[in-house]
Amino acid sequence: MVESTLMPGTLSFALDTNAGTCPARTYIYYIIHGADADTQRRNAEATYALLLTAKATGQVVRIGGYNNGCTAETIYFGSVDRY
Repeated sequence: MVESTLMPGTLSFALDTNAGTCPARTYIYYIIHGADADTQRRNAEATYALLLTAKATGQVVRIGGYNNGCTAETIYFGSVDRY
């Protein structure tokens, strides 16, 4: 699930597996990054598109962040096998 109503400041989504101490189907919060409003808007749009593409195509999404509060700092698209 991808939830967009908190955009452009925050993008929340749920994973189908555990992420650290955050159980599956718990919202993960991605705080939008950017030096100014335009950069933040573009970051929000790109991240939203990444998550929707992953969902539609069945691709893997990996996240990095903080277990406390289930906050993502980085979101990666694609299989770990490629690295």
